[in-house]
Amino acid sequence: MKIGKPDSLSSSTKKKIFAYILLLPFVCGFILFFLRPIILSFFYSLNGMNMSGAKIVYNFKGFQNYYQALFVNTDFRSELAASIRQLVVNVPLIMFFSLFIATLLNKEFYGRNFTRVILFLPVIISTGILLQIENSDYLLNEGQQLISDALSDGAASSSTYETSMGLKDLLLSLNMPDKLVGYISQVIENFYVVLTSSGVQIVLLIAAWQSIPPSLYEASAIEGATAWEDFWKITIPMISPYIFVCTIYTIVDTFMSANNTLVTFINNIATGQTMDYGLSSAMSWIYFVIVALCLGAVGLLFLRGKLVTYQER
Repeated sequence: MKIGKPDSLSSSTKKKIFAYILLLPFVCGFILFFLRPIILSFFYSLNGMNMSGAKIVYNFKGFQNYYQALFVNTDFRSELAASIRQLVVNVPLIMFFSLFIATLLNKEFYGRNFTRVILFLPVIISTGILLQIENSDYLLNEGQQLISDALSDGAASSSTYETSMGLKDLLLSLNMPDKLVGYISQVIENFYVVLTSSGVQIVLLIAAWQSIPPSLYEASAIEGATAWEDFWKITIPMISPYIFVCTIYTIVDTFMSANNTLVTFINNIATGQTMDYGLSSAMSWIYFVIVALCLGAVGLLFLRGKLVTYQER
């Protein structure tokens, strides 16, 4: 009887090798397409750039562009603060909304697949020409004019603006904190952004939900656990890695969204009348560092706080 050669690689080693193979295309793409622009961007941020005929002349300025962005250009600071406020409002709301919709779509009901497609359509729509139409100044002006006409015609009671103001006054009359009332008002105003930004998260959370073994719920039912206990003791721990991934994705998507005015502001510095590539590059690097710090803080919160449970499948 011939004994086969024992496997020299452990299961954990095979998983690591497989993970490196999956990461290899990204690493190659990053080196080929992103590494050089990143280095050039940092080089531009340390220099002033002037045109001398058809030649670009670089004037080394050190960290003067960074100083100007942080302490001289007040518009950049205000746009940066607005971007961070938008993150604080939108990210928790998008995650709660995505988890809620994923919970509903995981149930059996007629037309479930069609509903999933409908909820994912905004993601597809927002990547094409319709996004440009949506963000065009013409439609924005037309929409503002329609709202103004509606208000002047006595339809103010049915407008979203009037509804949100009425709710705000109601919450203030209940002696709720001003900051909480302001947050709720922003939630109502940003509902469209939340709806169009939740498609990917909903799909990922549905996939995570369906990966949970049904035997866990069957054993829980035998022990007499309620649906609420199943949700917090089984569902949330099992899908917590996907919640972590969706949170990271949502943060990056919010910072890089076409609705983010800071991105437009930085682009205008580079391509507008000033055409100051050095200053815009410095602003981009400051923005990049802030994004990295936010992602690092969220990572520490999830991983160090043991909010993510990895199960051996």
